[in-house]
Amino acid sequence: MPPLGVAVCAGLSVIEYLLAALVSLQLAPRRIGRLRW
Repeated sequence: MPPLGVAVCAGLSVIEYLLAALVSLQLAPRRIGRLRW
């Protein structure tokens, strides 16, 4: 893959990870708190 394609794929994966983290924080903050601590 060209560098541009790699950067786009990496950016999309990061965005998906951030969106999933935000959704999980909104849905189950207590569960995440327990997992962290």
